[in-house]
Amino acid sequence: PAMNEPPAPPTDAYLDSLVDRILCVEPPISNRLRARARAAGEPLVARLTAVLDAAVPADPGTVDEQPFAPEPDLPTCECMIDRAELVAHRVLCALIELRATAAIEAMLSVLERAGPRGFLGWLVEERLRELGGAVLEPALRAHEASNDREMRATLRAMLSRLGARDERVLRLLLDDLAVEPWSAADALAEYDPDAARRELERRLEQRRERERGAVRPPPAEADAL
Repeated sequence: PAMNEPPAPPTDAYLDSLVDRILCVEPPISNRLRARARAAGEPLVARLTAVLDAAVPADPGTVDEQPFAPEPDLPTCECMIDRAELVAHRVLCALIELRATAAIEAMLSVLERAGPRGFLGWLVEERLRELGGAVLEPALRAHEASNDREMRATLRAMLSRLGARDERVLRLLLDDLAVEPWSAADALAEYDPDAARRELERRLEQRRERERGAVRPPPAEADAL
């Protein structure tokens, strides 16, 4: 093409071939494949996101639970997961390697559907942290929208470890101390150890004050004393 003409968008066949290559190799993808994937840009990210979305349906009962037949070069961790999880695992790893911030919402959706305790939930939680501050706004929205106790605790932990300082995160962690004291305290300590220490000391002193008040003698007895 001429110098002033934009490059032609990748064809569907080319995008399909890249997706196939990503699904066929153990993470991390090769430098050559990574370069081609980055050059393909947003169309490939959209294609990978669609594959990820299809691999983890809203109803966990519809997931294909037939395990992969072990292969000589298949990592042990991948021998232990089903077909849908293997597809999602490799797509997630590729999206993180490509630093595909456009797919963050889809990855958080996988976390919610797969559950924070499952393999894919753990993988999303661990790998999304690598995208740092780009995860902040989507994770805050997901936390606000979720009514699931474990999901909210997982998102708090993720927010505390992004390395992004934001007053909303600190306020969220402080507010949640009254609701989920153990998980919120751990997340607060990860986010800001000094703030965690000050807040826990303040609340401990408030508890001591309440306990001292609870054992005070009744007013008539106090007057007699």
